[in-house]
Amino acid sequence: MSTLEQLANPSLVASTLGIVALGVALNHWSKRTGLRPNEPVLLPGGLPLVGHAFEYTRDPSALYARVRDFARDLQPISVTMMGQRIYVIMKPQDISTVWKTKELSFDAIVEWGLNTIFTMSPDAVQRLHLDAEDGTGSMYVNSHTFFRDHLAPGRPLELITSGFVEYMMKDIEAFKQKLREVPGGKLQVDLMHWIRQRVGIPSTNAMAGEGLLQYDEGILDAVAQFDKDMFRLSSGLPKWINKGAHDNVRRLSDAFAHGLEGEKSIYWVEKRMKMMADRGISPRDQTTAMMSLWQALQANAIPMTFWMMYQLLRNPDTLQELMQEAKPSLDSNGNLVDIEYLSTKTPKLNAFYWEVLRYASGNTSVRQVLETVSIGGRTLYKGAMVMLPSRPYHMDPEIFGDDCDKFVPDRFLRDGKEPGKLNPGIRSVRAFGGGNTLCPGRHFATNEIFSAVVTIFNTFDISLVDPSQSVCPRTDGSTVSTLPPNKVVLADIKLKEGK
Repeated sequence: MSTLEQLANPSLVASTLGIVALGVALNHWSKRTGLRPNEPVLLPGGLPLVGHAFEYTRDPSALYARVRDFARDLQPISVTMMGQRIYVIMKPQDISTVWKTKELSFDAIVEWGLNTIFTMSPDAVQRLHLDAEDGTGSMYVNSHTFFRDHLAPGRPLELITSGFVEYMMKDIEAFKQKLREVPGGKLQVDLMHWIRQRVGIPSTNAMAGEGLLQYDEGILDAVAQFDKDMFRLSSGLPKWINKGAHDNVRRLSDAFAHGLEGEKSIYWVEKRMKMMADRGISPRDQTTAMMSLWQALQANAIPMTFWMMYQLLRNPDTLQELMQEAKPSLDSNGNLVDIEYLSTKTPKLNAFYWEVLRYASGNTSVRQVLETVSIGGRTLYKGAMVMLPSRPYHMDPEIFGDDCDKFVPDRFLRDGKEPGKLNPGIRSVRAFGGGNTLCPGRHFATNEIFSAVVTIFNTFDISLVDPSQSVCPRTDGSTVSTLPPNKVVLADIKLKEGK
């Protein structure tokens, strides 16, 4: 899911935006530290030379909260990281303006991330700008339209969703057999790791074919480590310092180089690879680009499914209610047969999902200022960067109510009339980016998560090992987009009677 800005560019690295921003800052030094005329006010508390970089790496959400407290009128505010000027934009109207302003570019950040994080060659990064004989133009420019069209509701969305569900049912059957073979028919699992397998295996096979997991059955754990290593990878430090992180990227890249077979993957993967081949991009760089797309698919759907399931396990009455609402999507044998019903005719499930997005999303959109412009009455100067963090907005009591720091299952169902208990509607949630980088994969992400949650709860009895354990999103340290849990959650899993 992105932040969805993830599928809006050929590298699909936008899920790493906030971390990439710091990496770019570490590698692009700006010697100017004083304010220029009408420039956004500098947040106090920065250290000499490093500015607010240490504070950002410790807890980005805490830094953003301090920015919000410093400017309650939500005017743009400046921070610095290693001498790089960064403007933090929080007012909704200003964010909308940023998304529409062509002088604020995403491409430079994408190019840097492609090479530095995903190890695509500099030559390939530049060749993505080229046109081909078919006249499709730069792959940076056409990428959003490409993925929007190939993941759009209708036949394109049905193709990848049906592939996901087919592989999911195969995986579920395999795990059911595993449960039948263990003493007592029950397993205790790390819930996040278990969900990574149940969602990641079918998602990988549906997109890229079965060759990847056959080549390296541990790539789902490797991509989880990749997400944890994102800050180190984007820091610009020598590879010998970050050897483990870079070795892990090489492992993922090797898996795609050897295990991805275009003709056995979904049709638009093969089509996208041909577009790169037509521009003279090497096979290795083509598979690296596809690896970045796959990483984006895993980075949000897996933790979002975790948060859906964890919060439903914490709210058993809501779980029972939502499963009853989803019942028409199942046939007489309990098999999922109507995915469209889940996404369009389940208001309670959808409201719960959007509260999960609000509660656990940590995405940050980033732009580079190509030409000096005015936003929110302030002047943003050429060469600086712009950050649009979603979490402080989602945690604003003036928008979401006094209970904004809590998970409220029916937040988007309540009437919003009671003091402090607002309901601004699901359109107020900014989990998928916006503008020309609004995540085109958001429809598949919704289908993927809903399908997994309903199928899993319809098949298994799942209980938390420690129901009293309090788990919340982990905001300190680096994150890709969806915040991970701050603790390991253990769960007992067994088959439902009759399954």
